[in-house]
Amino acid sequence: MPTDVDQYVMAAELNALLQGGFVRVIKAGSAWSVEFFGDVGDVTPLQGAVCSSPAPADCSPGGVTVAETRAGQSPTGSFTITDAGGGAEVVTVSAVASAEEMRAALLDLPVSDGGVEVTKLSVEGGSAWRIAYLTYTGRRELPTVDDTGLSGTGVVDVQRLAEGTEPPSGTWQVSLGGKTTPALSVDASAEDVRAAA
Repeated sequence: MPTDVDQYVMAAELNALLQGGFVRVIKAGSAWSVEFFGDVGDVTPLQGAVCSSPAPADCSPGGVTVAETRAGQSPTGSFTITDAGGGAEVVTVSAVASAEEMRAALLDLPVSDGGVEVTKLSVEGGSAWRIAYLTYTGRRELPTVDDTGLSGTGVVDVQRLAEGTEPPSGTWQVSLGGKTTPALSVDASAEDVRAAA
Protein backbone atom coordinates (compact mmCIF):
# COMPACT_ATOMS: atom_id res chain seq x y z
CA MET A 1 0.00 0.00 0.00
CA PRO A 2 1.18 3.55 -0.58
CA THR A 3 2.60 5.33 2.47
CA ASP A 4 -0.15 7.95 2.32
CA VAL A 5 -3.01 5.44 2.48
CA ASP A 6 -5.78 6.46 4.87
CA GLN A 7 -7.12 4.46 7.83
CA TYR A 8 -10.29 3.42 5.99
CA VAL A 9 -8.42 1.79 3.11
CA MET A 10 -6.09 0.08 5.58
CA ALA A 11 -9.08 -1.21 7.59
CA ALA A 12 -10.76 -2.51 4.41
CA GLU A 13 -7.60 -4.37 3.36
CA LEU A 14 -7.12 -5.94 6.80
CA ASN A 15 -10.81 -6.88 7.09
CA ALA A 16 -10.51 -8.69 3.74
CA LEU A 17 -7.67 -10.80 5.19
CA LEU A 18 -9.33 -11.53 8.54
CA GLN A 19 -11.51 -14.62 8.88
CA GLY A 20 -14.38 -13.51 11.13
CA GLY A 21 -14.29 -10.48 13.36
CA PHE A 22 -13.42 -7.02 12.19
CA VAL A 23 -10.61 -4.48 12.42
CA ARG A 24 -10.59 -0.87 13.58
CA VAL A 25 -7.67 1.25 12.36
CA ILE A 26 -6.63 4.67 13.61
CA LYS A 27 -3.83 6.64 11.95
CA ALA A 28 -1.96 9.29 13.92
CA GLY A 29 0.83 10.85 11.89
CA SER A 30 2.98 7.99 10.64
CA ALA A 31 1.79 5.59 13.38
CA TRP A 32 -1.08 3.13 13.04
CA SER A 33 -3.21 1.60 15.77
CA VAL A 34 -4.94 -1.64 14.74
CA GLU A 35 -7.53 -3.39 16.94
CA PHE A 36 -9.14 -6.74 16.19
CA PHE A 37 -12.68 -7.52 17.39
CA GLY A 38 -14.76 -10.68 17.49
CA ASP A 39 -13.80 -14.26 18.34
CA VAL A 40 -10.41 -14.02 16.65
CA GLY A 41 -8.22 -14.76 19.68
CA ASP A 42 -4.60 -13.64 19.75
CA VAL A 43 -3.85 -12.55 16.20
CA THR A 44 -0.29 -13.14 14.96
CA PRO A 45 1.43 -9.74 14.99
CA LEU A 46 1.39 -7.98 11.65
CA GLN A 47 4.61 -7.73 9.69
CA GLY A 48 5.68 -4.74 7.65
CA ALA A 49 7.99 -4.31 4.70
CA VAL A 50 9.26 -1.42 2.63
CA CYS A 51 8.51 -1.72 -1.10
CA SER A 52 9.94 0.23 -4.01
CA SER A 53 6.96 -0.77 -6.20
CA PRO A 54 3.61 -2.60 -5.77
CA ALA A 55 5.25 -5.89 -6.82
CA PRO A 56 5.90 -8.21 -3.82
CA ALA A 57 9.37 -9.00 -5.25
CA ASP A 58 10.33 -5.35 -4.72
CA CYS A 59 9.67 -5.51 -0.96
CA SER A 60 12.22 -6.00 1.78
CA PRO A 61 11.54 -6.56 5.47
CA GLY A 62 12.43 -3.84 7.89
CA GLY A 63 11.73 -0.15 8.02
CA VAL A 64 8.40 -0.84 9.72
CA THR A 65 8.12 -1.50 13.44
CA VAL A 66 5.18 -3.54 14.75
CA ALA A 67 4.55 -3.70 18.49
CA GLU A 68 1.79 -5.70 20.16
CA THR A 69 0.33 -3.55 22.94
CA ARG A 70 -2.22 -6.06 24.20
CA ALA A 71 -2.53 -9.75 23.38
CA GLY A 72 -5.88 -10.93 22.10
CA GLN A 73 -7.85 -13.55 23.93
CA SER A 74 -10.51 -15.95 22.74
CA PRO A 75 -13.45 -16.15 25.10
CA THR A 76 -13.67 -19.41 27.02
CA GLY A 77 -16.20 -21.03 29.25
CA SER A 78 -19.96 -20.91 28.96
CA PHE A 79 -23.03 -19.08 30.21
CA THR A 80 -26.55 -20.20 30.98
CA ILE A 81 -29.90 -18.86 29.80
CA THR A 82 -33.00 -19.39 31.92
CA ASP A 83 -36.33 -19.14 30.14
CA ALA A 84 -38.24 -15.93 30.69
CA GLY A 85 -41.56 -17.68 30.98
CA GLY A 86 -41.22 -18.21 34.71
CA GLY A 87 -40.12 -21.81 34.40
CA ALA A 88 -36.90 -23.38 35.56
CA GLU A 89 -35.62 -24.51 32.17
CA VAL A 90 -31.94 -23.68 31.72
CA VAL A 91 -29.65 -24.14 28.71
CA THR A 92 -25.87 -23.84 28.62
CA VAL A 93 -24.20 -21.98 25.74
CA SER A 94 -20.50 -21.92 24.83
CA ALA A 95 -18.78 -18.52 24.85
CA VAL A 96 -17.94 -19.06 21.17
CA ALA A 97 -21.23 -20.62 20.08
CA SER A 98 -22.14 -20.19 16.44
CA ALA A 99 -25.51 -18.78 15.42
CA GLU A 100 -26.74 -22.33 14.79
CA GLU A 101 -25.60 -23.50 18.24
CA MET A 102 -27.32 -20.54 19.92
CA ARG A 103 -30.54 -21.26 18.00
CA ALA A 104 -30.41 -24.93 19.02
CA ALA A 105 -30.02 -23.91 22.68
CA LEU A 106 -32.98 -21.51 22.45
CA LEU A 107 -35.13 -24.24 20.90
CA ASP A 108 -34.56 -26.28 24.06
CA LEU A 109 -36.39 -23.62 26.09
CA PRO A 110 -40.18 -23.96 26.38
CA VAL A 111 -40.75 -20.36 25.23
CA SER A 112 -39.33 -21.16 21.78
CA ASP A 113 -41.78 -22.51 19.26
CA GLY A 114 -39.30 -22.92 16.43
CA GLY A 115 -39.89 -19.47 15.02
CA VAL A 116 -36.50 -18.05 16.03
CA GLU A 117 -33.69 -16.70 13.88
CA VAL A 118 -30.16 -16.09 15.21
CA THR A 119 -27.37 -14.08 13.61
CA LYS A 120 -23.89 -13.84 15.14
CA LEU A 121 -22.15 -10.50 14.80
CA SER A 122 -18.63 -9.30 15.57
CA VAL A 123 -18.89 -6.15 17.66
CA GLU A 124 -16.51 -3.94 19.55
CA GLY A 125 -15.56 -5.87 22.63
CA GLY A 126 -16.42 -9.34 21.30
CA SER A 127 -19.41 -10.97 19.67
CA ALA A 128 -23.16 -10.58 19.79
CA TRP A 129 -26.05 -12.83 18.87
CA ARG A 130 -29.06 -11.04 17.41
CA ILE A 131 -32.13 -13.13 18.20
CA ALA A 132 -35.42 -12.54 16.40
CA TYR A 133 -38.60 -14.39 17.28
CA LEU A 134 -40.66 -14.78 14.13
CA THR A 135 -44.08 -15.57 15.58
CA TYR A 136 -46.71 -13.29 17.06
CA THR A 137 -46.31 -13.66 20.79
CA GLY A 138 -46.48 -10.09 21.97
CA ARG A 139 -43.90 -8.74 24.35
CA ARG A 140 -41.53 -11.46 25.53
CA GLU A 141 -39.80 -11.19 28.87
CA LEU A 142 -36.02 -11.07 28.62
CA PRO A 143 -34.29 -14.28 29.70
CA THR A 144 -32.07 -14.46 32.76
CA VAL A 145 -28.40 -15.00 31.94
CA ASP A 146 -25.68 -16.23 34.28
CA ASP A 147 -22.26 -15.43 32.85
CA THR A 148 -20.14 -16.49 35.87
CA GLY A 149 -18.86 -19.43 33.80
CA LEU A 150 -17.02 -17.14 31.37
CA SER A 151 -13.30 -16.51 31.76
CA GLY A 152 -11.46 -13.21 31.89
CA THR A 153 -13.55 -10.13 31.26
CA GLY A 154 -16.30 -12.00 29.43
CA VAL A 155 -19.82 -10.76 30.17
CA VAL A 156 -23.23 -11.33 28.62
CA ASP A 157 -25.57 -8.37 28.29
CA VAL A 158 -29.18 -8.88 27.15
CA GLN A 159 -30.87 -5.98 25.37
CA ARG A 160 -34.27 -5.59 23.77
CA LEU A 161 -33.91 -4.15 20.26
CA ALA A 162 -37.61 -4.17 19.37
CA GLU A 163 -40.89 -5.01 21.06
CA GLY A 164 -42.77 -8.11 19.98
CA THR A 165 -46.11 -7.71 18.29
CA GLU A 166 -49.50 -9.24 18.87
CA PRO A 167 -51.19 -11.15 16.05
CA PRO A 168 -53.22 -8.95 13.72
CA SER A 169 -56.93 -8.92 14.42
CA GLY A 170 -60.07 -7.52 12.85
CA THR A 171 -61.52 -7.79 9.39
CA TRP A 172 -60.79 -6.53 5.90
CA GLN A 173 -62.60 -6.17 2.59
CA VAL A 174 -61.72 -6.11 -1.09
CA SER A 175 -63.24 -3.48 -3.35
CA LEU A 176 -63.00 -3.76 -7.13
CA GLY A 177 -65.12 -2.28 -9.89
CA GLY A 178 -67.62 -0.75 -7.48
CA LYS A 179 -68.24 -4.03 -5.66
CA THR A 180 -67.06 -4.82 -2.13
CA THR A 181 -66.77 -8.21 -0.47
CA PRO A 182 -68.34 -8.89 2.90
CA ALA A 183 -65.99 -8.47 5.88
CA LEU A 184 -63.28 -11.15 5.88
CA SER A 185 -61.37 -12.35 8.91
CA VAL A 186 -57.73 -11.26 9.03
CA ASP A 187 -56.71 -14.92 8.74
CA ALA A 188 -59.06 -15.68 5.85
CA SER A 189 -57.85 -18.41 3.52
CA ALA A 190 -57.61 -18.09 -0.25
CA GLU A 191 -60.78 -20.19 -0.45
CA ASP A 192 -62.61 -17.74 1.87
CA VAL A 193 -61.60 -14.82 -0.35
CA ARG A 194 -62.72 -16.64 -3.55
CA ALA A 195 -66.09 -17.49 -1.96
CA ALA A 196 -66.63 -13.85 -0.87
CA ALA A 197 -65.81 -12.48 -4.32
